[in-house]
Amino acid sequence: MKVFLAVIMFISFNNILNSQIILTVDDLPKSGDVQVSARIDSLEDLTLSPGNSGANIIWDFSTLHYFVSYLDNSFDSTSWLQSSATPESYSFPLADLAQTTNCYLNHNWQTHVVTLVCYHNYLIKDALGLHLYGTTYPQSHLFQQYRNVFPLIKFGDTSISFSKEVIQNSIDSVYVRFVADTSIADGWGTVITPVGSYDALRVFTSETVFDSLYVNGLGQEIQHQAGNYYYRWFTKDMGYPVFQISKGILEKQQGYQVTHFAKYLRRDVNVPENLITEQQITVVPNPFSIEAKISLGNNVSGKYSIVVYDITSKECLRLTNVNGDELTINKGNLKNGLYYFQLINEKGKVNSGKFIIN
Repeated sequence: MKVFLAVIMFISFNNILNSQIILTVDDLPKSGDVQVSARIDSLEDLTLSPGNSGANIIWDFSTLHYFVSYLDNSFDSTSWLQSSATPESYSFPLADLAQTTNCYLNHNWQTHVVTLVCYHNYLIKDALGLHLYGTTYPQSHLFQQYRNVFPLIKFGDTSISFSKEVIQNSIDSVYVRFVADTSIADGWGTVITPVGSYDALRVFTSETVFDSLYVNGLGQEIQHQAGNYYYRWFTKDMGYPVFQISKGILEKQQGYQVTHFAKYLRRDVNVPENLITEQQITVVPNPFSIEAKISLGNNVSGKYSIVVYDITSKECLRLTNVNGDELTINKGNLKNGLYYFQLINEKGKVNSGKFIIN
């Protein structure tokens, strides 16, 4: 009998382990993804509870209501692009992806042509998750410290991050936003939304925000927001939360709780993650201490430029009118460390890569 019970316990424990969601870099958004989400009715939204934390939880939100009209802005669509596909890509050289955001219809009163205008967020993907690196809203600027908006953590793990956003309002006026985030994967199980059921990992993020204004070098705190939060349910192969309950600065409305869920994911065909994969561009040797050769194969034709950046996005080296499928990079005045480079032809960015000097 003891052996029989031990076998049952082993099988049950094994099934629990196999049911947990483990998110990887492959689960982050990809170029060509189009996400459509829907807003929950505001009356249900205000008092909605995120439910329990823990293992093998069922979160049932299937009875929630949402609007079905596009006229009330309850639907939100966002696209993920190669950063090189945007006109502002030169300002964000380290970006892996660009995300459309804050889209609106612009009516030209002279031509009476209505066009869709969007801002863009620029993000970096790595083993720790998806990091907000810069944005064009409300004006083009880089983050001095990046913000992890999709932490790749396992159940029970905690991730702490700090981000700093600096916007130059005028010659003598600078707006600074500092954000402290603590994220914990506090639950896993099944989340049921109005359109489907998903095996999911829940990540709870608490957010504290300090907004300051500096005029002629003198700073004053203008706003302090504590108690902001995000409950996000992530699943495999979706690239974004399938359900979210939040009150924070990443939402359009910061003063009250907002709930939305994924309606569907569409992946546009023939949109590669990169125009040329980094694996097709070889840097030998890498790392190097004196010089290295960058081989491009047959991926680049005609003349092009190469621009090298350090990890703070500062331009360190620029070579113009380069021709051929191989070029030599000398250490020169470059310090030891990690560097990124862009290959740029007459039509814009061709591709990017990285190397290490030691």
